[in-house]
Amino acid sequence: MPFAHAFQTSFWSPTASIDLYPNFKYGFDTLHKRLAQSITENEIISQYIQQRIESERAYGQSLSKLTIIPLEDDLTGLSRCFGVVCAESETSAKEHVARAENVNTTALDPLQRFSVRYSRIIATTKQAIEQQMDQFEMLVKQVEQAKLNYQTRCKAILTLQPTYRPTVIRLGTRVFHERFEIEDWLRSLNETLDRKMIIDWLESENQSVSVMHDLIGLNFIRQVDEDLFEKVKTKKGFFTWNSRQEVYVKEMLQADKVYRDLVIKIDKMLFISLAASLSNTIPRFKETVDNMMLYQETLKPDKDVQMIVEQYRTGQFIPRPILYENYFYGTSRHQLFGVSLEDLSRNEASLIPRFISSGISFIESDISKLENEGIFFISFFYILLTKKGRKEAYMGDKFTFR
Repeated sequence: MPFAHAFQTSFWSPTASIDLYPNFKYGFDTLHKRLAQSITENEIISQYIQQRIESERAYGQSLSKLTIIPLEDDLTGLSRCFGVVCAESETSAKEHVARAENVNTTALDPLQRFSVRYSRIIATTKQAIEQQMDQFEMLVKQVEQAKLNYQTRCKAILTLQPTYRPTVIRLGTRVFHERFEIEDWLRSLNETLDRKMIIDWLESENQSVSVMHDLIGLNFIRQVDEDLFEKVKTKKGFFTWNSRQEVYVKEMLQADKVYRDLVIKIDKMLFISLAASLSNTIPRFKETVDNMMLYQETLKPDKDVQMIVEQYRTGQFIPRPILYENYFYGTSRHQLFGVSLEDLSRNEASLIPRFISSGISFIESDISKLENEGIFFISFFYILLTKKGRKEAYMGDKFTFR
């Protein structure tokens, strides 16, 4: 019968769905409290078996030391009966000593070696996870500080220019938010250059030749002859070099980049490494324990682990995603995963978010070709996204169905 709850999804905060940031320590402390109890239980069992072995040895030695005084008339029934009792005592003494050695070999020694290994794994894994949680908490503080700094920069810009809104300019694989960022990118180019120089520079930047046409269309470079081009000088206006507004915008964009990168970093760190580490907290000791026989009964560690899960589980795995929040456009413009459907619909000005309608249309286009089993598979099976698919779903800008 399948287990009711998976170990990896059982030791999380009961308020995980509403916590601003994941609380790993809640379930972690509960789990390790139980694991510490299991270490104590191992010690109690070892101590009992050790005492049992010592008792068996002591009893065997006591039996073997009994003084046997032969009866004067060894032909009587009483004499023969007494001889049987004495012989049985000698045999029993040997059996108790042998039993002590057998229990020591088959039970105590494997249990002690296992207990040492078990305690070591629990201690080292606990320390490793605590270090990860400390790193995560430090990263959370960095994200909060970066977000506060970013919002402060945005407010400063709006104080100078209340109508300011950042734009997005895509050139090849590069994304720019203001024209002066593109001008900074082009700064290494000569004022006058030929087609080959531009193409060579684009190749060094891992960009396609089509970017050159975009630069011409956006009036960053102009063609002055058949094979000759020149950079267009910056026009005086709101964003003139060294202007106060431009400095503020540059500071805001830099703060935005730091904030956005930290959110991506903390999301990458979140549940994959922690879930894997928690899974390793219960060591894989099945093979070791299966070979440890105690009174001819093999222990069932997988059943014990499931018992721990069922009795001590703290909450299911439903973490609240940590989202990048753009000061001007909110959370729904730059990402998809974790964003509320209401925000997506509002941003896209539609009743149904685009990724849902696209997904339904994709299924409907091919569903007539599927048999009943295929339709059931689409409807009820949970399929893990590939790494590329997860990245697309997270960023939201280029999510496609295949």
